[in-house]
Amino acid sequence: MEQLAGEILRVHGLPRPFPCDNYLQDEVVVVGRIVLEETTEGRELALHSVHANTAARAFVSGTSMPYFSFLPGEIVALKGSNPNGNRFLATAVYQPQPLPQPRVTGDRSVARELSIMVAAGPSRRPMTSATSHCRSFWRECATCSPIS
Repeated sequence: MEQLAGEILRVHGLPRPFPCDNYLQDEVVVVGRIVLEETTEGRELALHSVHANTAARAFVSGTSMPYFSFLPGEIVALKGSNPNGNRFLATAVYQPQPLPQPRVTGDRSVARELSIMVAAGPSRRPMTSATSHCRSFWRECATCSPIS
């Protein structure tokens, strides 16, 4: 985890991270693994991190971001604050570099077929003209059983 976390910080030019469970009034960067935890309220997003060889955990709120998408188990850097010490209020997400995209030919068609599609969440993204073509894909994903 430390190696990937370090790469995320390097690629995005982020400062040294803080422990995610500290009382943080000012906006800082934290790094950790996204997990889903069962609580009395239902499932909630949490960030598990190791900072200076000490484990830390804070629930994550993304309500101040226009959209976000996480994969459970994903290593991410978050920018935000933790005014109560238990819920990190994220304002930005920094993820690893995306995988290379398929090569496009001169006529703008993809040079190879897409062999797999992955839909994972939780996610909150506004429906716009740029994402409206995905409705049937999202509908299909919502009705299919996940592969485990």
